[in-house]
Amino acid sequence: MGYRPNGLVRMFHAVSLDPGLENGQGSGLFRHALRAGVERVEKAELELTAVVEPAARLRATEEEPERLESYRFGVETMEEHQSGC
Repeated sequence: MGYRPNGLVRMFHAVSLDPGLENGQGSGLFRHALRAGVERVEKAELELTAVVEPAARLRATEEEPERLESYRFGVETMEEHQSGC
């Protein structure tokens, strides 16, 4: 889903941080390819926002430290790479 205000394309991308799934490891390539495609076809800059489920929904709590660590790693990794994608 997305919209285009003032020449900027803003899109939202649902990302699951469930430790049982591949949590965003391939999303870096996806983001770069999508950004390049939008720039080439739409002649516009892309702002991509990840939407993730709450940690508690994945049972990523203090009672499940491995799940919580995995969840936090996913969020922190996306935050660290937000400006480069």
